[in-house]
Parts: sequence; structure tokens; C-alpha cells
Amino acid sequence: MEPIHGGEIIFKLGQKQVPSPPDFSRMTITNIYLSADEYEVLGELQAHELHKVRHQIEHDDRIFSVDVFDAHLAGLVLAEVGFETRHEMDQPFDLPAWVIREVSGDIRFTGGALANLTADQSAGLIRQITAPRP
Repeated sequence: MEPIHGGEIIFKLGQKQVPSPPDFSRMTITNIYLSADEYEVLGELQAHELHKVRHQIEHDDRIFSVDVFDAHLAGLVLAEVGFETRHEMDQPFDLPAWVIREVSGDIRFTGGALANLTADQSAGLIRQITAPRP
């Protein structure tokens, strides 16, 4: 992670674990922080990559992480909000007006699925979710 306004770069390896049965809206996230050397070694491994810029937006006393993707996912913008407890997550929650579609339970929007898309597939997915609902 490289802060937009400067500062120390943070290297991390993240794992998102989905519960069984799968519920992609309830992932557990674990991060392991790496040294620059460790990151460099892992960076040599063959992988599908995602490139994005993350912004923080406050709305109704909640902080949304808004990811603006580039490269093969250019045009895709995803927002997520975290919850401290399962109880908090289960409470009714109104999405901000700027959210077009709720995709938390859609496997197509997981990191692994997005990383494997071609530019044409990505464009098709974006058109599909931004199309007006009947």
C-alpha cells in the first residue's frame, strides 16, 4: 500500500476466507505484514494481478473503502464497508444513493474472479451491472 500523499509504503499479504457454506458478504480478512525483501520474493511468483486505488469515504458515520480499478478492470468501482461484530452486520443498513448495485454475495466480484477476467469480460460485467433494472 502506497499512501497517495506520500509516506511509508506498507507491504502485506492478505487472505480473505469465505465461510462454509459460501457467503461472500461475510469474509474474514487476515493480513500478514511483510518486509520489502519478502514482498520482492513473493512478487516473483506467477500471479494474476489487480491494480486499484483505494479511497476512504465517510457516509452516515460509516467509512467506506472505495476501490477504483485500472488496467484490465478500468471502469470498475467497488465500495465496501466493514462491521465489528456479526450483530452489527445483521442490522438493517441503507446503502448510499451513489451505490448502483449490491454485489456482496456475487462471486464474480471476488478478487480471484476479477483478476482472471480479460478486458472484454470486465467491460461486459460492468455493462451488465450498470444497466437499468427492468
